[in-house]
Amino acid sequence: MKRLSHHLHHIVTNEKGTMLPYAVAGIFIIALIGYMLIGYLGEGYNENRQTKTAADAAALAAAEAWGQQLEAEYTKALTSTSQPEFWGHFGRPLALTKGRADIKAAEYAKNNDATITSVNYDSHTATVKITVRGDDQIKDTGKKAEATATATVVFESGICNSDGNLGFSIKGACVDSPTSAKLPNGFEYAGSLKGVLPETRTRLTRERR
Repeated sequence: MKRLSHHLHHIVTNEKGTMLPYAVAGIFIIALIGYMLIGYLGEGYNENRQTKTAADAAALAAAEAWGQQLEAEYTKALTSTSQPEFWGHFGRPLALTKGRADIKAAEYAKNNDATITSVNYDSHTATVKITVRGDDQIKDTGKKAEATATATVVFESGICNSDGNLGFSIKGACVDSPTSAKLPNGFEYAGSLKGVLPETRTRLTRERR
């Protein structure tokens, strides 16, 4: 009986010794796969983050240039020498007065290693929505990261958004035409706005999920 017990113990010990190298190899393989997977996911995350940064930068650049052009339009109106000339600067859709917005957006996307694939200006909300695609492929996928960002032109003073058209602020109202019921009595086009400077700012608009 003692011999049988000793023999069985000897077999188990040998089997453990034989299995040990396989166990070590298995652990090494699992660790290697985990390391490779982390590196793969990490690179994909970095590409997505970089592309999102490019989209944000492009949208903000476009909105800023757009706002600056709208401010410039207001400033031109103040130098008008006649009412028709003055009113010619207002009442048009905001998106028709975006100036170099597209160019600035493309520059900022390029500076962040991305290319713009679509741009949409919404006059009613004064927002610009931009989608970009990263210039570099995500490793081992053959795909390129894409991201979308939306920026808004916020009107602080002087100019305003009159249902999607460029207007000017006066006595708490936004006016965009000489026939507007909001126009105060005795309004003297440029003279009534003297000293009122146009001011806009921009902000990213986070989409609701």
